[in-house]
Order: sequence, then structure tokens, then C-alpha cells
Amino acid sequence: MNKIQKIYISCCKTDLHLLKICVASIRFWYPYIPIFLIKDIYKGYFDTTEIEKGFIVNVLKTQRKKLGWGFAKFEAIFLKNNERIMTIDSDIVFIGKVIEPLNDFPEDFILQADKTNNPDEKLYFDFDKVKELDNHFTLPDFLFNTGQIVATCGKINYEDFNEFLTWDEPPILKYLEIFIVESKGY
Repeated sequence: MNKIQKIYISCCKTDLHLLKICVASIRFWYPYIPIFLIKDIYKGYFDTTEIEKGFIVNVLKTQRKKLGWGFAKFEAIFLKNNERIMTIDSDIVFIGKVIEPLNDFPEDFILQADKTNNPDEKLYFDFDKVKELDNHFTLPDFLFNTGQIVATCGKINYEDFNEFLTWDEPPILKYLEIFIVESKGY
């Protein structure tokens, strides 16, 4: 079975205080797993040298530096190395050994399901506007939060999202009116 080999943490300038806690919690439980930061300078440059040296952390080299709302983690998932990875947001804290149970799942993607019991609750996108775009759309039983993903790299790529995104710096949503982004600060 393919085991999680690396952890990638998406982070930005306003997350720096959380990033330190996140990395420290991972290192407490997993002293040797490779950790990579996916640095998004959309909100400004920030220095992670102290974290990199103190916790033996690397920075993923990305083509774009301004990655924007939720797109940073895809930079790791799009790598073509077929590795099994975990991507997390910088506001995640490990409170135990979470990787071992996840290694028991053979699927290429493991996601946290958010139940859509109330179709009027628009957590991620406006369901009515999606229906206007695609009249075959039906509300799924669940959506998922991208704050924590286990993925096999290279199974999806930039082109898979071209219908919905323009891969500029930062990426631009083609149907901004559909997605609920007001509270995200981007």
C-alpha cells in the first residue's frame, strides 16, 4: 500500500503565527517526515527561514508565487512524481499520530466530507448558479473541505481545471459569481 511520504503546508503572510504551531505539532509526532511549505505571497512576502532551519522544513519551488484563495495546495498535488502526500492548511494542528490510519486507505484521494443536509446553506458555491451553468447538476450528498487532503500526485493536473480557472498569478475563477469567497479574504 502506498504510504504518505511527505506533508505540504499551504501558507501565506497572515498565517505565519499559525504555521509555526502547525509545523511544531507535526514535528512532535513525526520527527523525520519531509515537510514542504507552499508559500503564497498573494498577501505579501513573508520570511520562513526560522521555521525552515528550526524544524528542518523545505519550501516547494512553484512557478507562480501569488497563488490565491485555496489554490496553493494544488501545486503539490499536480506534481508528476506519483508520491502519496498530505496537504494541509497552516491552521491545522496534529494532536496525535494521524498518518497511520490514513495509510490504510488505498484511494488516490482522501477528503473530509462536509454533509450538504441543507441545500440552502451555501458553504462553497451557489447551487442555483451552478444549475444555470450546468442544467444536469444535482446537489451531491457531500462537499469537501480542501484544508486537509491526502492525494497521489499526478492524478489530476492544471488542464483538468481549465474550464473553471485561468492559471494566472494568482489563478482567476472564471465563474466568480458561483463560488462563495467573500469570507476568505481574497
